[in-house]
Amino acid sequence: MKVPQCDLPAQHAPLREGIHAAVDRVLDSCAFNLGEEVLSFEKSFAAALNVKHAIAVSNGSSAVHLALLASGIRPGDEVIVPALTFTATAAAVEWCGASPICADIDDTGCLCPQAFEKAVTKKTRAVIPVHLYGQPAAMDEITAIANAHKIVVIEDTAQAHLARYHGRFCGTLGTAASFSFYPTKNLGACGESGAVTTNDDDIAQSVRELRDWGAKHQRRGFNNRMHALQAAILSLKFKHLQQWTTLRQAAAARYEKQLAGHDGLQIPKRREETEHVFHQFAVLVRQREKTIQKLKENNIGFGIHYPRPLHLQPCFADWGCQRGDFPTAEKFAEQEISLPIFAEIKAEQIAHVCSTLRAMRL
Repeated sequence: MKVPQCDLPAQHAPLREGIHAAVDRVLDSCAFNLGEEVLSFEKSFAAALNVKHAIAVSNGSSAVHLALLASGIRPGDEVIVPALTFTATAAAVEWCGASPICADIDDTGCLCPQAFEKAVTKKTRAVIPVHLYGQPAAMDEITAIANAHKIVVIEDTAQAHLARYHGRFCGTLGTAASFSFYPTKNLGACGESGAVTTNDDDIAQSVRELRDWGAKHQRRGFNNRMHALQAAILSLKFKHLQQWTTLRQAAAARYEKQLAGHDGLQIPKRREETEHVFHQFAVLVRQREKTIQKLKENNIGFGIHYPRPLHLQPCFADWGCQRGDFPTAEKFAEQEISLPIFAEIKAEQIAHVCSTLRAMRL
């Protein structure tokens, strides 16, 4: 039995007619950048999250970048980021001329509040908690520390569409938040897209100006507009996101039940009072190479998120960090495997993955 790590063709198959109609609608309008399609998606996305503003942008990386700039991050500032995240989280800080400062993660894979607090200096102006794998970070603790030091909180919600923290949606818990709609995300476009959410009117206006060449060149800006084709497709797919999320959670529950107690394998740890949306079902294994080989032999897809923590990536060698500086992030980087999870995954596919893993001595 073949089990892909994700299955976009299965997701798109029942939506094909609707996607074609959305594309035709945009082609007929000849309004390809911003316009009514983008505005409609922004309104529906903001309303669903119960946030005042959703500003559509070109991709998730630009969403982080523009959220930081609009929140006042400037050259010379320091921004604290978790040591385990995708490169774009830190790169966006550097695009502002600021310095990313790593802090270790906790056992859920998200920013550790205590490590965050220890990393704060007089230059710290912002923190970016990443809701990694779809698990909300410890936002109460992080926000309390940030408020005490007058630090801006920019959520990285690229992997956490519809995740909830104490009943509130991720992306509404900080000063602003970034979303990615990369095709493999829980809500994915057919290409690149992203969004910034915020309840702050000034930040929202600033992001709108920055994404579109500074609003007719009144300020220095960027070409970070969302394409109308992507907005039209996202609007269609967004109607199915809650159903897809529920199916992902049901798949995760099957994994948890069938893998519980497996020696040498740690299932994802959930934070209490949160709703994990399982962008990834990330397990930790003691013998990763052996496990990878077994998965390959049994036609089971997998991912590794992420094989190197930020501080050990060659592109950030000038930070001067060393192995051992952030041990929990390094443990995840060495042991994490993302098992197949997507809304359309079948119970027998999960059973095949789990029986393969249970047959191993790790």
